[in-house]
Amino acid sequence: MTLLTPQSAATEKPRVSILLPVKNAGEQFDHVLRAIEQQRGVKFELVVVDSGSSDQTVQKVLELQKRAAFPVRVSRIKAQDFGHGKTRNFLAQQAHGEILVLLTHDASPMTPHYLRHITAPFEDKRVGLVFGPQRSRPDGNPIIRAELLAFFDGFAIDGKTTRYATSAAREVDRVGKSNDEVMRFSSDANAAIRRSAWQECAFRDVTYCEDQLIARDLLERGWHKVFEPRAAVYHSHNFGVVEFFRRYVDEWHGMFMAFDYIDVRHAWWLPGRVLRACIAIRHSLASDPRLSIYQKVLWYPRAAALATMRQLGGYIGPRLDRMPRWIKQRISREYHLLNA
Repeated sequence: MTLLTPQSAATEKPRVSILLPVKNAGEQFDHVLRAIEQQRGVKFELVVVDSGSSDQTVQKVLELQKRAAFPVRVSRIKAQDFGHGKTRNFLAQQAHGEILVLLTHDASPMTPHYLRHITAPFEDKRVGLVFGPQRSRPDGNPIIRAELLAFFDGFAIDGKTTRYATSAAREVDRVGKSNDEVMRFSSDANAAIRRSAWQECAFRDVTYCEDQLIARDLLERGWHKVFEPRAAVYHSHNFGVVEFFRRYVDEWHGMFMAFDYIDVRHAWWLPGRVLRACIAIRHSLASDPRLSIYQKVLWYPRAAALATMRQLGGYIGPRLDRMPRWIKQRISREYHLLNA
């Protein structure tokens, strides 16, 4: 590990630490840093670890460190030393705050009050973890926009801040989600964890789903989890068809490794699943008032292709480990990055 900025000797430690793992963050990173710099009402620090960027990512953080009104620290690790769980544990060890806010280099807080909202539920000492919604960027895929909206809004009871604990059967019924989904869901693209909760239950060193595993582990140890609808971030991708497929191979592989979950159990399920997805897409596009008829017609073939790739990824992902290495290199982004 190489420390690029010195440890702060400030007498007053910030209450909040933003933990940010980065690698080749690209142009979108400018928006992320700008959104962090605009946060108001909370004393915080930014702690960054870079795992082998070859672009201007680290330089952008160092430039922010020179002008920011809050502490900014950045260190570097080797690419082969990165892990979704262990790298976030490393960041937490470097941080000073009692509340550890988890973002990714492509997740931008939507308002200057983001930190205030995502940290507010921690006033209750029983709360160990808070997560918020992710929204599509303005130029995002309209299908992904609708899916993100429906998925995250489903965690809020009556659109309000909602608490979950191991005895949350009534809340589970009201939001219409399975107990497993409520128990395990969180996302490192938009969450916060109390330091004492993390010390009791650190991230597991796994290739995927470290965020969902720690959420489940914390609930099983008696901590409460809160969904805060006001703490939203922009986080979406305009993947092409191939990259979209690879992304979902990794997601369903991670879900299988962490929870033995298989989304598409049999190949003969695929035609029906794809057909139902395409019908749902048609309804979603037809009901979107922001799209013209021309845009709806233009989007449908692409959206249908993405839906097909998602279902195919749901079938292949849990079976990835059975495949030859050369196939894994081509269809798994995670495997390619970790074995490059």
